[in-house]
Amino acid sequence: MQTRQKIQWTIDHLGKDPYILARTTGVPVRVITDLLWGRVTIDHLRFIDAERLAVACDQRAPHPAKI
Repeated sequence: MQTRQKIQWTIDHLGKDPYILARTTGVPVRVITDLLWGRVTIDHLRFIDAERLAVACDQRAPHPAKI
């Protein structure tokens, strides 16, 4: 998955509560609120915030079993 897809997955699967997303990802509540309300797009996130949201996807997304 691309970073953009990982961020969208994180938002879709962890919910729309900015406080839970902030606690889970380490991204400031203000940034998440702006993202959820459309004031900021995924493309305009700071690199570190985008990476933190993408890492949350990597940690929580179901991965296929390794054979």
